[in-house]
Amino acid sequence: DGRTFHIFQVSIDNTPESVVATNLLMGLFNSSPDVDYAYLVSSPGLYVHQRGTTVPISTTVVTKTQIGDLIALYKMFKLQFDEVFFVVTLNDIDESDNNNHSNRSNNNSNINEHDPIKHIDEELCEYDNVLCVPSSQFSYSNESELLQFPQSFSRQFTHRFSYFFGIGSTTARIDIVQAEMRLRGMEESFRDLENEDFKILDMKYGVHGGHRKWDGKREGGSSRPLENGQFLDPILPRRLFYCGYSKVQEDRHY
Repeated sequence: DGRTFHIFQVSIDNTPESVVATNLLMGLFNSSPDVDYAYLVSSPGLYVHQRGTTVPISTTVVTKTQIGDLIALYKMFKLQFDEVFFVVTLNDIDESDNNNHSNRSNNNSNINEHDPIKHIDEELCEYDNVLCVPSSQFSYSNESELLQFPQSFSRQFTHRFSYFFGIGSTTARIDIVQAEMRLRGMEESFRDLENEDFKILDMKYGVHGGHRKWDGKREGGSSRPLENGQFLDPILPRRLFYCGYSKVQEDRHY
């Protein structure tokens, strides 16, 4: 229908589960399963990188970032799209950070390029263009579980953001088969780099050497991501958009 959007996959600690989430989103929404991983770097400056090269943010539909100040990101990139969405993978680190930073004012939302904000305010999960999910939702023990993700998560995604996509919308061109192809390639990359140094990086999938062994400072293992074959979609308070002007605001339904 002509409207444009961009998706940021936000993970403070770049856990293996967040790599799954990013590749899942890239498979569902990019025009090709072979698009290289895009990463929003914060020093020096604020740029989107693919294969170490600065590219326009419009190069890909999905960008990975470890910057937790969603409001500042929204203000910075909203003018380029009809909407900007955030899919945030949360873990125990984020929850403890929320306790430490819950009193931070929303007015203090400038991104310091040398010290990006490294926590997620819990209240941000209430906004309509933010979907917060536990990292464990993207853990799996075999390929069969992995390949359930595209179908289940696409339903969760379109349900959460139904105010924008609506019923029968052609804006979200979701490709389940392509997402499955992308996840298979990512899983192969995890296996190939299992015993490599963390500095080794697969620039297509964003997988580091030994990435799966690294748990983002968390203790304990991950739980199964599915319940009766469906992603869990916690009921959260709903809030209107937190900043910026939208060209489609007149068409929104709440």
